[in-house]
Amino acid sequence: MKRSKQNGSPSEPKLSSLKFIDPFIIKEGKRIWLINEFRGKSGVFVIRNQERIILVGMTNRCMHNSVFKFFRRKKFNNGQHGESFKTAFLPLEGRKLAEVQKALKKELKKLTFDDAYEKIEPFWRKGKDIPLELLNFKPPYSIGKDGERFCTFPFAFLKDRPGVYVIQEKPKEEENYVVVYVGMSERWLWQTMYGHYHPYTPDANGWEHHRVDFSKKLDTHDYLVALIEVPSVGKNQKQIWQQADELETFLIGQFLETVLNRDKKGTDKNETVPAETNSYHDWLTPTPDDDIPF
Repeated sequence: MKRSKQNGSPSEPKLSSLKFIDPFIIKEGKRIWLINEFRGKSGVFVIRNQERIILVGMTNRCMHNSVFKFFRRKKFNNGQHGESFKTAFLPLEGRKLAEVQKALKKELKKLTFDDAYEKIEPFWRKGKDIPLELLNFKPPYSIGKDGERFCTFPFAFLKDRPGVYVIQEKPKEEENYVVVYVGMSERWLWQTMYGHYHPYTPDANGWEHHRVDFSKKLDTHDYLVALIEVPSVGKNQKQIWQQADELETFLIGQFLETVLNRDKKGTDKNETVPAETNSYHDWLTPTPDDDIPF
């Protein structure tokens, strides 16, 4: 009898079944840790903030120390700066460690980054204009103290995701943004969007394709970006592509007067360079949580 197939198999846990607790509290400016019971215990641990899961980790030594090092390295303070964190622990040993971590990451891949698609679907399915206020627009970069640019959207969560992105632009001296580009990717949503802020280089295989390049305007213009991840649960790649393509086409039509890719034929989908072989990480400075290994 294989124990992994019995009821409540530890090799196939559900994210929804995890019990999240505060790893520590801040009292009089000092951290008071609440996870001492996990000292010396191996297992899988999951860390999340208010919006999303940011780490599925494992250790064959001490979960307490692993979580402690994570928060110390990231300089996170629960409840400060408007952000709070929760942690779930699954004490495990041996081969179950990798099995459980893999299963949780696989389930995590099925979760969309946010509910943007659910909000806008009733509009575009009925042919109605999509209100931009339903989308979560953010600058593509934040600026560090030394002027260095940091990616706003986390690669760790958005890699290998399908969807549509909307880019707004305005000169720095003006107030009103205008939608200047709508694009899509059936798999490389993060990479494709950020590709517009990187100087264009010819395809290594000699394939010519059009790219709208905003890299030369970053010092004179401000940008806002919204990512709309297309749900992929229960769909094959053809269905995912069709859904993203239909949404992209609809949004291009909605903003036809201002978008730079009015004719979809020949526009860049950036599907020719897989994430594992592209050079995006050579020119993008990762966000503070981009080194999280999942």
